[in-house]
Amino acid sequence: MIFAPGSKLLAYHGPLIYEAKVLLSFQAGNTFVEDSEGKHLPVPDKLGPELRSTNAYFLHYKGWKPKWDEWVEQSRVMEWNEENVKIQKELKQKLTRPPPPPSPVQPPASQTSANSQSQSTLSITLNGKRTSASTSGTGNSNNKTRPTSAPPSKRKRTSNSSAPASASSSTSNNSHHSSSSNSSSVASISLPISSRIKYILVDDWENISKEKTLVSIPSAVPVSTIIADYRSHKINRNPENSKRSNIATLDEILSGLEQYFNKSLGLILLYKFERLQYLKVLNSDDLQGKPMSSIYGVEHLLRLFTALPGLIAQTTMDPVSINTLIDECKELLEYIDENLGNYTNGYVNVSPNYENLAH
Repeated sequence: MIFAPGSKLLAYHGPLIYEAKVLLSFQAGNTFVEDSEGKHLPVPDKLGPELRSTNAYFLHYKGWKPKWDEWVEQSRVMEWNEENVKIQKELKQKLTRPPPPPSPVQPPASQTSANSQSQSTLSITLNGKRTSASTSGTGNSNNKTRPTSAPPSKRKRTSNSSAPASASSSTSNNSHHSSSSNSSSVASISLPISSRIKYILVDDWENISKEKTLVSIPSAVPVSTIIADYRSHKINRNPENSKRSNIATLDEILSGLEQYFNKSLGLILLYKFERLQYLKVLNSDDLQGKPMSSIYGVEHLLRLFTALPGLIAQTTMDPVSINTLIDECKELLEYIDENLGNYTNGYVNVSPNYENLAH
């Protein structure tokens, strides 16, 4: 089926199917492309030889910036109809779950021993109380630090062990039961992620893991700026938020979240292909010593949000602080969703040398 310029259709982009509009069309064998007014235009250089051997379409994806407009071959497009829309929805349900935490990256050997303790625990201060969540499972293999609270499954095995009963073990079991109940409720916490952000996460994974490109860093709008923008937005939106006590609480949460980001980026937020880029950042004369929140952008911040419920599941935070943190993160995610166009970064190709070393 041939689609005319101006047609609405569905098109594969990465693993998902999106609604798109045909801006230009090309039919195999022609020496021109056609626009929506029926005009014949010269064949652009972007229409490479592999596309000129088939019908091709220059598409604009609905809701996306024009920078994502692209030429695609006939096999990537399909008619907009009820059956194909159903296929689109089913595919989205299967694939738009938050991706698993990326592989951790080890810091340079010179920094491992000095920073092993600080990198094994993520901490946040809320309402004057400092709490922590361990990431020792993703850090240095020699790290002896244990999670501040064991996962529920491990707790269950401990309570069912055949150890002799004693007064001390009875006391331990009582406190253990209370702690286990709290851990189970924390583990059930989820952070809603919109479809648009899920698309970004899936495309992010594909660009890095499949296309072998990297997020451009330093980011034009780093995490620290995004958090500052959100802070201003929230305070200015509602006079109630401008009260000194409310600002103090907001600042504690956002500061703690930024600390989470800085400490977790090198441990759990990087894909394997990004490790070399990260090590170059650590050794760069221009970037060395700067917090990661001033270098990396929204793509890596969104990855943190997918990992955050798991981090919180191992935290010593009290339920009130947890709920406060989660509620603020929900609002921050909504703000990012509404302003994605201002924060997303481009992806850059790497040299053959980088690709060889990265593997």
